Amino acid sequence: MVSVVLADDHVVVRQGLRALLESDPNIVITGEAANGLEAVDMVTRRKPTVLITDLMMPGLDGLAIGLMVIAAGALTVLTYAGGHAQLADYLQLARNPRTSELTIFCGAMTGASLGFLWYNAHPAEVFMGDVGSLALGGAIGVGTGFGLAYVISALIGFPLLISVASAVLGVGVSSLVGIISGLWPAWRAARLDPIEALRAE
Repeated sequence: MVSVVLADDHVVVRQGLRALLESDPNIVITGEAANGLEAVDMVTRRKPTVLITDLMMPGLDGLAIGLMVIAAGALTVLTYAGGHAQLADYLQLARNPRTSELTIFCGAMTGASLGFLWYNAHPAEVFMGDVGSLALGGAIGVGTGFGLAYVISALIGFPLLISVASAVLGVGVSSLVGIISGLWPAWRAARLDPIEALRAE
């Protein structure tokens, strides 16, 4: 038997995942958590085999911003090396002398992310939410798009891409399960917006 804890701040996503996973007799859902602190507490108490979680969840903003510090820091180094004539030649990077502004931008993202981690430590004074995570994702996209080392940039952004893909997959699967099982009314299934669905409840 595989024991699973579901941790997501959207009730609709947790319901969809539960409906999908409970169809397998070898999977047992041992608990659900709506925020990061509940998830950590539930995992330490119940010791599940698998934890399915969302990185952009209240109380777990530090996980997402930790990836951001690494990605933005790597982009800072990459854009600096790409703009420096000798380093670019030595590392065989495409030389672009106009990346100095991008280096400053990526360095500012790294510093802002570290500052957020400082104020997000327990007890948290600042929370990111979806709007902040979208802006940071766009900033990484700008850094990778203009950095001119596309393969390296793709590797730097890969963990963030996986995070976004898992969120999209989670909402898509829960929506599909809700449509097939008839758990959601037709208007909710047509919108496929978990935040609006939660407000309607």
